[in-house]
Order: sequence, then C-alpha cells, then structure tokens
Amino acid sequence: MLALPERVLIHSSTFECSVHPSERYKLGYGILVKKRMETQISGNKVENVGATYFLRAYCNYYVAKSLAECYNYTFLNESNRARTYDNNAGLCDDTLYLGWYRFSGEAGRQMADSCVDRYHCGTVAPGWLNGTHPAVADGAVQRQVCFNGGSEGCCYHTTYISVRNCGAFYVYKLNRPNVCDLRYCGNGFIPSTPGRRIQLHLTCGSLR
Repeated sequence: MLALPERVLIHSSTFECSVHPSERYKLGYGILVKKRMETQISGNKVENVGATYFLRAYCNYYVAKSLAECYNYTFLNESNRARTYDNNAGLCDDTLYLGWYRFSGEAGRQMADSCVDRYHCGTVAPGWLNGTHPAVADGAVQRQVCFNGGSEGCCYHTTYISVRNCGAFYVYKLNRPNVCDLRYCGNGFIPSTPGRRIQLHLTCGSLR
C-alpha cells in the first residue's frame, strides 16, 4: 500500500485532505488504477486531473469513516460531574450506553487525569484517567480509568476506554460501570461554596 502525503500535487494545483497525521489515508496503486485506468502516479504527482474527484471522494469517505467520533458524540457537561463538586449525590453512570462522549461546560474540558477525592463528582467513587491524554498524532488509544475506593486506594475499581484527540477537544468511548456508585469525572473546578459578600458599616467617627 502507498501512504500518500497529506498534499497531493495535481498538475499545478494542490489537493489537501483534512485528516489527522496518524490517520493518513492509504491508497494502493492497484486501487487507483482500478478506479481510474488512465491515471498515472509518479511520486506524489497525479498526471490526470480527473483523479482529483476520486481523491477528494476517497478522502471524504475515509475521514467520515475513521474520525466519525470527532463529529458524533454526546456531551457530559453537568456541573456535578466536576472533580471539585463535593456534594455526594450518590450518582452513578449505570445509565450510560456504549458510545463516544465529550466533556464540556462546568464539568470541565476533559476527563480528570489525576486522582479525584472520594465522595466528589456527585458520587461515591469518582473516575479519573490513569495516564496521559493522547496527542492528535496518536490516534485513538486505550487508557485505564480508575475509580477512587477511599482506603482501598485511588485505583480500586478499573475499566478501560478509548480516547482520541480531535484537535480542539478529546472524546472518550465510555461504557457503563459494572457496579455503583461509580462515575466518570471532568477536570472542572467549581467553587464548593458560594463566595460571601462582606459588608462594612462605617460611621463618621470610626476612621479617626
């Protein structure tokens, strides 16, 4: 298989495929010849301009198929999903269905990637990403999620998920935990208690 570069020169024009570096679309000589018998490839130059339409269609198909999770996901944006939310509401992610999710809003920009305190994130055992978030070039990677078990340790319950860096945000392929109360937590920081307003009452002689 021939891994084409992101830019393919077609006569004097340039064809660009918006695809992550790790997901370079592959096009074999045989496939191209079969689709466009008149097409000749020399290096990264396509001799027949008619191949432009084929390459663009192939690129669009590949991006839609391989990176669909960057366009089709469910938001997790509840404020009580933030790592600093310290009201144990006994919530559990047992209603989640297998699919791709994106953290946003007060929940945070991404999944928490360090141990979350017990009884935070609106649950008993908060879940956090045990590992680094991937770079765009890494593609979809497998990561471990740990759930804080208190005296049993920050990684008492575990599961494995997929994570992809979509450029401006991350998406996570999550499934419901096997037990409750376990919940995936965002890295959001929200005040635990509202700030108090201090009022000063001064009299004419108080500053003398």
